[in-house]
Amino acid sequence: MRMIINIIAIIALAIQSFSFMVNIFCMKKPDDYLNAMWDYFSIFNYLCSVIVPFIFLLYYNFNFKLFHYKFFNAIILLIVLFAGCVYLYQIAILRDFILTSFILILFSIYIAKKSFITFSSNND
Repeated sequence: MRMIINIIAIIALAIQSFSFMVNIFCMKKPDDYLNAMWDYFSIFNYLCSVIVPFIFLLYYNFNFKLFHYKFFNAIILLIVLFAGCVYLYQIAILRDFILTSFILILFSIYIAKKSFITFSSNND
């Protein structure tokens, strides 16, 4: 079962990376500062959405000591939050890569649950 989930995660990573590259190459040159800021925000969010499958594979397959630090888990929670915005945007507005987005939302929920449990624990 672990092998099947790892293969699904790698396929989702490949599809999300393709989506990231297509959306980056299709961006127009911004006319004003507000559009430029939106473009930078979109690039950051799409980058976070590509990072999430890597984080999932690390959380699912390994137990590093780094995963037990609260600061690291807070950063992971922020990455998952920004990536979740991209997945919802792909499902609701773009209506493309719907299955991949749903799978990555499930991966994000798994990561957020594991990170939040560690983040909210009393030990430092």
